[in-house]
Amino acid sequence: MDTRQTVAAAAADRARRSWDGTLTDFLAALDPGSAHDWVRAALGEPTGTNR
Repeated sequence: MDTRQTVAAAAADRARRSWDGTLTDFLAALDPGSAHDWVRAALGEPTGTNR
C-alpha cells in the first residue's frame, strides 16, 4: 500500500467516526468533478468518472 492509500484509508476511518452528519451529506458537500474523487474512493463511493 503506498502512502496515498494509507493516508486515505486512515482519513476514511476517522471521517466515519468524526463527521457530524450523514455520509450522504458529506459526499454532497464535496465539490463536483474529479477534485475529490480520492475522498470518494477512500470511502468506497463512486468517483466522478463512475457516477
